[in-house]
Order: sequence, then C-alpha cells, then structure tokens
Amino acid sequence: MKNLTTIILILLSSNPMLFLTSQEGFVYKALDQAVITLLQNAHSSSMISKTAQLDEIIFQLENTNDDLINKPTPHFDKSQYYKYCKGLTHLLARYIKKNNADKIEFFCWELLMENNQLRQCMGISNYPLDPFLETYEAMKKLDKTINDPMMDLLEWNEFEDVIEDFINSWQVYDCFDDKNFKIYFPKFDQAKHDTLKGYLNFKMDHFLLVLNEENQGAFKDPSYEIIEILNSILHLYHLPL
Repeated sequence: MKNLTTIILILLSSNPMLFLTSQEGFVYKALDQAVITLLQNAHSSSMISKTAQLDEIIFQLENTNDDLINKPTPHFDKSQYYKYCKGLTHLLARYIKKNNADKIEFFCWELLMENNQLRQCMGISNYPLDPFLETYEAMKKLDKTINDPMMDLLEWNEFEDVIEDFINSWQVYDCFDDKNFKIYFPKFDQAKHDTLKGYLNFKMDHFLLVLNEENQGAFKDPSYEIIEILNSILHLYHLPL
C-alpha cells in the first residue's frame, strides 16, 4: 500500500492534470463565460443581443444540470442550485424586456456567485475566476459604502474593516499562481492581465493615501477607477478561452 501511495504521488506531481480531471468536472466555465458576456453587455441598447446571450446562459445551465444529475455532491444541494439558477434566468428575461441594466447586472452576479458556491462546496480552490469574483464583491461593498451619504451607517473602524476585506481578497487574487490560468484558461491574455493588475495596485496605493484624509468625498474617484480596472479584468474572462 505504501508503494502504491508513493506511485500515485509521483504521478500527480509529474502530471497535475490527472488530479484536476475530476475537479474540472465541477467548474462549468462555459456557464460562467455566458453570464459574464451578458453582465458586460447589460447597458447595451440591443434587446436582441441580450436575449441571445440569455439563451446561451439557459443552454449552458441545462448542460450543467444534466452533468450534475449523475454526479455525487454530498455537500451541495444540486436540485436547489438548479431551481434557484433557473429562477434567476426568469428574472433576467423580465428585466431584459424592461431594459433595466442594474437588475440585469445584479442577477448576473447572483448566478456567478452561485457557481462560486458550487465550486467551494466541491473543494475547488485553484479556479482563477473565483478569487476574482470574491475580490469584486468586496470592492462592490466598499464602493457602495463610499457612495452612501451615511456611509452605510458604518462607524469609521467598521469602514476600515470593509477596506481591509477588499485588500485581503485582492492580495489573494494578485498572488494567484499563473499555472492555474494556464490550466483553466489556456488562451488567457496574461500580459494584459499583469498590466491591469499593476494599474490596480497603483490605484490602490493612491486610494490608501487618500484614506488618511478621512474625507469621504475624496474616496469616490479612486473607488470608481478601481471598479473600472476590475471590469477590464473581468472582460478577459468572457473571451473565447
């Protein structure tokens, strides 16, 4: 048994794809990319294109559900996952008809975070999009607080905790191993990605300097700039990869 274990470890170390094969079965990258495409086009005036993008989401969700049905998921309720995601597609259809970009963005994010939760429950920790989604969620919370006249009713020390949450999540993503991008996104534009990360780190340094002024109004521009860079990074994930 000891010799067999040694052989398995040698095989895994020489070819990590042997281990990733089972993990990749719970990633569902095509569904993520379909959702990101609609998310990034939420403000488009073309209902036809957004409807087509929603059709692709529905198609990929059905593929995901068909694949999940026959897989053991002891720590994840796949039936509830499918019902909830299906409900989100109905809401997206409603708000596409109403041309409500904010609602479209909101429910797209709900779908993305459901997939994120699925992967967490299945023990997948090397899929690059997940730490990015968590970073973006932390930044959205920070931006919402900054743009609320009452700072979301937070005390200053609580506001600093929100900032720290974003910084910590960004640092996890910023240091994410490049080999994971090559595994899941072999055509990922790593050079552009590195450039955007450099921009964001520069803007974050500026944001932290402004923070010392304790002037809420001064935070808005740096926060907006960080959000824009995050959007540019997100765009890299929706391209055919």
